[in-house]
Formats: sequence, C-alpha cells, structure tokens
Amino acid sequence: IVGFKTLPKAGDPIVCAGSEEDAKELIGLRESELVNDERAEYEKEAELQLTGTVAKQGMMLQKAASHYGFGDKNGEDGEEGEEKKKDDSIYIPVVIKADSHGTLDAVRDALVSIGTESKLDIVIDPVEMSTGVVTMNDVIMARESDAGIFVFGKVGIADKVTKNVATESEVQIRNHDIIYRLLEDAKEFFGKYLPVENVEKVHG
Repeated sequence: IVGFKTLPKAGDPIVCAGSEEDAKELIGLRESELVNDERAEYEKEAELQLTGTVAKQGMMLQKAASHYGFGDKNGEDGEEGEEKKKDDSIYIPVVIKADSHGTLDAVRDALVSIGTESKLDIVIDPVEMSTGVVTMNDVIMARESDAGIFVFGKVGIADKVTKNVATESEVQIRNHDIIYRLLEDAKEFFGKYLPVENVEKVHG
C-alpha cells in the first residue's frame, strides 16, 4: 500500500470506500469527530500549560516585568505574581523522532521519566513527536522552542538543506539506537537548562 501522507499507527483499521467521493466524506466525518473529541478534552483541563515557543515568550515577559517592576502597582497583579513565584518548575522542551509509533511512545516515556525521577522540579516537555526522518519542520520547531531533537532507531535527516539549517541554527540532533545511551546523552544535554549552583570550597 502506497500513498500515505502520514504513517498509520499499529492496529489502525483499513476502510475500503466505494469511490473517492465516499472516501473524502468518510474522512471529513472522522476529522470532525476528532476535532470534537480534542475540544472536549481541552475544555476539561483545569490548567493551561504553556509549551514550546509560547512558554519561552512567557518566561521572557515575566523576566521583563520583574526587572522593570510591572504588576506591582496597586496590587493589581499581586495574586497572579504570587502564583507564578510558586511555580518553580523547569520546563525542558524536546523534539522526539523514532522509526515506529511503538518506539516513539517508549522513548517519550523514558525521557519524561528523567524529569519525574529528578530531585529538581523538572518537566520534560515533548513539543513535537513523529516517526520518520528529521524534517525541516522538526528543525524549525526545535529552533523556535529552544529544544534538542532526540532520534531513536535507524532514522536520518531528510536532506542536506535540513542538516545545514540545523547546524546554522545550533539545533542539536542526538541520534541513538540504544535506549540507555540516549538517556545518558539526554541527561547531559538537559544540564544546560538547569540553574547554576555555586559551590563553596574551603582550601587550607
């Protein structure tokens, strides 16, 4: 079977339609159901988590407001400021690529576990996940969200142009085919997002 725009997930059913028009109508119904499900799930969320580029912009605005004293006058943003101070979580964005959907989910869970098992309040935030080669869209997403691209399995880069853009943008592409090596590399890479701790050493 050829002609897929995206790779199907393992276990996805294949539906045969009588004509192309019937197929398009069926796709439209499925997409409508998917949108409604996503909207319902979104409305149930109690908190909105900012990820990727939005989170980065939010942090920059927060730093600017703190530096110039915005939000402190008349106590207008007092409560909101207190809530932000309580959230000391360190969000680390990542782009994940793999050679299959099953592997993709396993790599995601393994990377996320680095944050949950850490003594620090770290949240590993997959801003993009997909199977197949590293594409230009993956590189752009990683660049805009200040993320690294973690690749597992026999997955390469789409073309030289994509590789050159990644190099020029200083986007790190970490490729491994052994999971524990990928995790060790990830821990080392995540270190750049952590705050610097001053250690006092007494000599003599």
